[in-house]
Amino acid sequence: MFCASKAAGMLDLKEMHHFPHVIQLKLKKEPWQGKMALSLFHEMPERRVMATEITYNALISACDKCSYLRQGVDLLKDMHLKKLQTDTISYNALISSCSRLSRVSSALALFSKMCAEGIQLTAVTCSALVKSCESGQRVATAMRLFEHFEHARVEANLVSYNAVISACGNAGLHKRVLEMFAEMSGKHIEVDTVTYNSIIAACCKVFAIQEAWRFRRNMTTLGMDADMVTYISFLRVDAFSDKTSTLCNELEIASIRCLQRLYAAG
Repeated sequence: MFCASKAAGMLDLKEMHHFPHVIQLKLKKEPWQGKMALSLFHEMPERRVMATEITYNALISACDKCSYLRQGVDLLKDMHLKKLQTDTISYNALISSCSRLSRVSSALALFSKMCAEGIQLTAVTCSALVKSCESGQRVATAMRLFEHFEHARVEANLVSYNAVISACGNAGLHKRVLEMFAEMSGKHIEVDTVTYNSIIAACCKVFAIQEAWRFRRNMTTLGMDADMVTYISFLRVDAFSDKTSTLCNELEIASIRCLQRLYAAG
């Protein structure tokens, strides 16, 4: 079991004097050790060491990486009580946590507070909010947020576009998916396999098979490897049994490659 007192005792006097920065540096190296960092943080008052905005942001970011949403929100509240300046880092980390945990209402509430405090919105904020709506299957909200950020002149990035395209595709909004893809091309945003997989899935969902195959061929032209997600979208469609055997062979090869990568990494 981790003992915060022992960990703090390992720090010399000079380190204790810069305790907030020590926590930040430790979390940069080992961001998953959020529990340890929180334990050290709670020892700070008795050691008469004052937490700064840097300390809080480092801890909130650690809570994000460890999916400690409640603890992260409590830290944000503590910052407000102590009249410390919250910023984009604080809010983006918490909204990202909400996204991973599919807590759409919490993400939107944090976004409202962020706007009320006049904190600058960024592409990271946009991506996290849109992804939370995607995971919560709230495509209309995702679209409104995306448009809000465009009007606020916050440049959307690959992650936010991928999230909107996926959300629209899942909702059967095939034409909107193609419009979003055209927007990406117009803004010279480089697409990836996730983008193409979402578009192919959207096409297959409305049985636009020829269009799906066109995007699949584009992947090859761009040097992108199709993966299991790509092929599964096709195999779910019964409209072209003449190509099923070819797809099964390609899916088998993709599965083997995936397993080889996992084996090499593990």
